[in-house]
Amino acid sequence: LLNAGCGGGSSSTTAPPPVKLPPTIAKTFGAASVNLSGSATLTFNLSNPNSSLALSGIGFADTLPTGLVVSTPNGLTGACGGGTITATTGASSVILSGAALSAGAACSFAVNVTGTSLGAQNNITTAVTSTEAGNGPTASAQIVVVPPSQQPPEPTDISPIDGEVYYVVNQLSGLQADLDNNS
Repeated sequence: LLNAGCGGGSSSTTAPPPVKLPPTIAKTFGAASVNLSGSATLTFNLSNPNSSLALSGIGFADTLPTGLVVSTPNGLTGACGGGTITATTGASSVILSGAALSAGAACSFAVNVTGTSLGAQNNITTAVTSTEAGNGPTASAQIVVVPPSQQPPEPTDISPIDGEVYYVVNQLSGLQADLDNNS
C-alpha cells in the first residue's frame, strides 16, 4: 500500500487573534414610579469586557419615551471615559459620544428625568458602539408615571374636632365625633 497524501503536514504555533468584544451597557431608574411632574434618576453603566483591548469611540443614544423629558436642572453626575454626555434640560434624549475605556474598565453617569405623561414608560437605548469592536447590546428600563397624591395634609396639632377627615396611607382611618355637642 502506498500512503500518499499524508505528507506529515506542519503545525502552527501562532494563536488566533483575540476576539474583540463590544462594550456593554445597562441602565436603571432610581425608583419604580415617579409622580407626574416629579423627577427620578436614570443611571447608565457601561463596561469594556475585553481583558487586553481598549475601546474608543464608545457611544449610544437614549431617546426617552413621550412621557419623560430630561429634568430642569438635569442633575448630571458622573462621567464616562472622557466622552461627551448630552442631556439638555427639557430634551427627549440622552447621548454619549466619543468615550474610551481601557481593557476591563467601566464607567457610569446619571441624569434626572421628569414624568410628563401618566402610565408605564418603556425606555430602550440604541446599541452601544465602539470603533474597535462594533455594536454591542441595547439597554432597557421601565418607570411608571403616577398621579400626584390627593391625600390632604396630616394635621400637625391636636385641636378641637372640626369635622375634617384625614386619611393616612397604610394607617387605620376613622371619624371622630363630639357626642357632648360641646355642652
